[in-house]
Amino acid sequence: MISAKSFYLEWKLKGSKSRVFMALGGLFLLFALVGVLIPIIPQVPFAIISAYFFSKGSLRIHLWMRQNRFFGKPVREWEDFKIIRPKMKIIATTSMVVGAVLAHMKIGLPWAYAIDLVFALSIGFVLTRRSKIFSLG
Repeated sequence: MISAKSFYLEWKLKGSKSRVFMALGGLFLLFALVGVLIPIIPQVPFAIISAYFFSKGSLRIHLWMRQNRFFGKPVREWEDFKIIRPKMKIIATTSMVVGAVLAHMKIGLPWAYAIDLVFALSIGFVLTRRSKIFSLG
């Protein structure tokens, strides 16, 4: 488990470029964590983006993400094979469509359209990725 204290200590030891990657990784990890708690937020794309930034900024946190019970399997499958399983695609797409509908019901229009854009880009990313590991031979 990564604690706030260990994150801070690692932050102090890193250079400015690594800190930028760690900050971006932390931001997208926060979005992914919100996705665990609120199913209308796309967890998988945010976890993948977060893992990418942590791979550049903090090997320790990146390895923790690969072993995490919520993010580990999708992150490993993406990094190792560039795939997103069909079940994850269905869950992510459904939750984002529900989230977009709720945004239009509860939030004013300029913000709802911004949420639509983020969800549309995320859905496009998720649905255009491969679903199976292909082997040669």
